[in-house]
Amino acid sequence: MERSLSKLTLNKAKSQISFTIDHLVISKVVGKFNTFGGYIETCGDLCVDYAELDIDSESLETGNSVRDRNLRGKNYFNCKKYPEILCTVRNVKLKNYFTNTVEVNVKIKDIEKTLKFDLFLLSYSLKNISVRVIGKINTGDFNLKWQSPFIPSAVIGSEARVEAYLTFEKTS
Repeated sequence: MERSLSKLTLNKAKSQISFTIDHLVISKVVGKFNTFGGYIETCGDLCVDYAELDIDSESLETGNSVRDRNLRGKNYFNCKKYPEILCTVRNVKLKNYFTNTVEVNVKIKDIEKTLKFDLFLLSYSLKNISVRVIGKINTGDFNLKWQSPFIPSAVIGSEARVEAYLTFEKTS
């Protein structure tokens, strides 16, 4: 029996992706990505057949233009060579409307890892799905290393905490 899929597209105006990372042990850098897109294919009640989130790495913003330029450069994200961060999810049956742990395939640069994220289902219908996703990324796993002759890498945290509010809507 063939499953009926319903495709919903990310509404960028109702979505955001942010991150925090420790800096100098006593403070945190807060940043966001401004450009991203995606879609989700559902296969029934609380069932996700496939979801994709494509983030423009060049759209990174932390509020400090010098730091942003360094993060976009060859020594960190290398946005010219790797313009996108890709996150995908396959075959997920959500357990409830509260906390669900989902495995997300994350590709940063040319490195892919499967990571566990907490997903909070905020709303779910045939025409609209809103979620909050929280997780952690070990920057070293993706060869994201702060390189500066003036600032040792130890002062920049190795764990980025990611939080996204995503709303997907039926477009036709």
